[in-house]
Amino acid sequence: MNIELEAEHFDAFYGEMAHLDIAMHKRMDPTESIILLPGHLGEGYVKQIKLPNGMELGLCRMTLHQPLVMDVGIRYPHMELAFSTQGSGTWCERGRNQERSLASGTGSLIYMNDAVFHAEQFANEPIDHMELRIDFARFRHLLGELPWRLEDRFYCKQSSISPAVHHILEEIKSCPYGGSIKRLFLEGKSLELLALLLDDAEAGGEAAACAAFSWRKEDIRSLHLARDILSRSWREPPGLLQLARKVGLNDFKLKRGFKELFGTTVFGYVRQLRMQQARELLEQGGANVTEAAYLVGYSNISHFSALFRKTFGCHPREYVKHWRAVNE
Repeated sequence: MNIELEAEHFDAFYGEMAHLDIAMHKRMDPTESIILLPGHLGEGYVKQIKLPNGMELGLCRMTLHQPLVMDVGIRYPHMELAFSTQGSGTWCERGRNQERSLASGTGSLIYMNDAVFHAEQFANEPIDHMELRIDFARFRHLLGELPWRLEDRFYCKQSSISPAVHHILEEIKSCPYGGSIKRLFLEGKSLELLALLLDDAEAGGEAAACAAFSWRKEDIRSLHLARDILSRSWREPPGLLQLARKVGLNDFKLKRGFKELFGTTVFGYVRQLRMQQARELLEQGGANVTEAAYLVGYSNISHFSALFRKTFGCHPREYVKHWRAVNE
């Protein structure tokens, strides 16, 4: 059974989310609200934060017991940045055959106008997703530098989340401030994200954006299956050829598709899972840096520390110090 939501715009979508059976809707202040999922549908929350200059952050951390199917109407020029650091699913402009991935490690720069956004979020795995929605009227002065025109119906550029972008996402999630200072901090970080993705779009070109992530639904599901297998077996992952046979793809298609859909190689994804597990061990206080490295499969502490810094933007000891200062 699917959870199905349909709304005419994003504010209405959040209203529909708030009325999912007995979902709990908390308004923290006039600019921030949080929706807690009811237990029979899943665990976690969706947070909405309104920022100055017509920007709005949406943060989603949850695990669904049933797939979530969404249809949201976009009746006005709409610009959005979307980042998935965990979870998987698919999305498209309704009515088009080109389906795109909601995959771990991917970021998207999206423009839609008079269209319907259709998305399917898969169940039974953690979802960590962030969206920055932008009132395009406030940023029309950028039109000369954007890879689309105002009258265009749809544009999307997807790419892997760079270390610089990942670091900003982590700063947003662990914002240590409150009140108006919090909104000022989040506005600044949001503008940083916008600048980075616009620069990437300008460098990448529209042709690459249109070519990326254009796969048949069967291929996408096989690639997600490969990702699920790695998620369960990252301590002792199968070899590339063995994994390809398990999911019914040849090794070339597996390597190419995995890189395009998830923004990393097969073994890069395993490395990412190990880094996430190491971070959780450090946050929970269950291990020091050396112990965490050994527990996730690294005997060389310097190599582990370099990978951790590349993934999260700082040395593991600095990360622990900052995390404790924010959460204690």
